[in-house]
Amino acid sequence: GGTLVRTRVAEVSRVGRNTQGVTLIRTTEDEKVVGLQRIDEPDEDDIIEDAEITEVENTETPAADSEQGDSSEE
Repeated sequence: GGTLVRTRVAEVSRVGRNTQGVTLIRTTEDEKVVGLQRIDEPDEDDIIEDAEITEVENTETPAADSEQGDSSEE
């Protein structure tokens, strides 16, 4: 297991940045930070607004499902 922390820059207080720094996460003695990744906000061009939703017909038949169920029970 592990902990994932996501924080926006706008959510970090400006107070303390120039003097003592800002603590984003505190770890226990047996924990350590193993990675850090900067994730840029998506551009407006990357965001799809009012996307068209297309319905896809289910091609599986109940008979095919029951045959699979019979073979898995053997």
